[in-house]
Amino acid sequence: MSSYLTRAKELSADFTADRRSLHQIPEVASNLPQTRAYVKAALKKMGIDAVEMGGGLSALIGDPSRGKVILLRADMDALPVKEQSGETFASVNGNMHACGHDMHTAMLLGAARLLKEREAELPGAVKLMFQPDEEGSLGAEAMLQAGILETPKVDAAMALHVHPGLEVGQMLAIPGPSTASSDIFRITISGKGCHGATPHMGVDPISAAAHLLANLQVLAARENNCQKPMVLSIGSFHAGFAPNIIPNEAVLEGTLRTYSPENRAFMRSRLEELVELTAKQFRAEGKLDYLAGNICCLNDPDTTREMIGYMDPIGIRPVEMDRMMVSEDFSLVADRVPAAFFWVGAGGSEEKFRGGVLHNPTVCFNEALLPLGAASLAQCAHSWLEHHR
Repeated sequence: MSSYLTRAKELSADFTADRRSLHQIPEVASNLPQTRAYVKAALKKMGIDAVEMGGGLSALIGDPSRGKVILLRADMDALPVKEQSGETFASVNGNMHACGHDMHTAMLLGAARLLKEREAELPGAVKLMFQPDEEGSLGAEAMLQAGILETPKVDAAMALHVHPGLEVGQMLAIPGPSTASSDIFRITISGKGCHGATPHMGVDPISAAAHLLANLQVLAARENNCQKPMVLSIGSFHAGFAPNIIPNEAVLEGTLRTYSPENRAFMRSRLEELVELTAKQFRAEGKLDYLAGNICCLNDPDTTREMIGYMDPIGIRPVEMDRMMVSEDFSLVADRVPAAFFWVGAGGSEEKFRGGVLHNPTVCFNEALLPLGAASLAQCAHSWLEHHR
């Protein structure tokens, strides 16, 4: 058994306490004052000074003059979802850690404590990246712009993400593309408002938007090569405020996801054409805006295989499973340095863990993962530094 795992199990109650405290103060996007303050204070108790950077926090353990630098990342933001998990420590502020970022933050805090206790043994340094706004796909870019990969320069990176569909001890590890690209977009259909009794005197943006919604589904069904995964989803459709008034505009928001840069470019161009042409069909005007986006997250094959080996003694092992079309802005880190991104099981046999789905208000995560996750991060960082000294 890894010595990091032995120590992590001794500290398991502390990791759980951190996770539950973070779970009760979920904050959205980059507005994370309580979360940042909690993490910063927790690091301070360990003797680690954290620096605010790009809306998140950066900290260093070890001495970069003694070797290379590896970055460990955890995202801290939550979702604007009203929690229905039934947990005794459920959030009551209208937001929820329905994607498990509280688990990520608690595991990285745990890894920080484990590594700090053995700081003198590190042949290099471990940089901690506590990131905001992963859900909005803007947090990693903000921290990159602020210099998270510099001073000291980062040589490799790693991140874990919980998966409620895998049991604790299971892992999805994919060399190459591990998450899809994602384009978050807004479509505005502008018409001419009028009385509901005289639609001929206006231009109905709702009809145009409804037909556009149907046309967009044809992209996946008839224009996409089935050998190249692509998902286009509309998650928001808003128009009007009264049943007897045709409004001036309708607004749709959604995401486009692919694994192929070429497919992404083609689908973006077709999306733009459909917005324009469908709106014109109804004498309306269509406008497409891209709000944020991620490239595909590419796991460096050598780094991925190396980290899989380091996690085996911890008890986290790969299983066969299809890739998912979710996106991750850790992809921007992986685009700059050799990196490995892993899905780790946070499900279990208990009823509340069965059928868990990310971003669902009822999802529950198995806290038995916390010591394993913390130990894995610490073990991988320490072993990587040893191997690349």
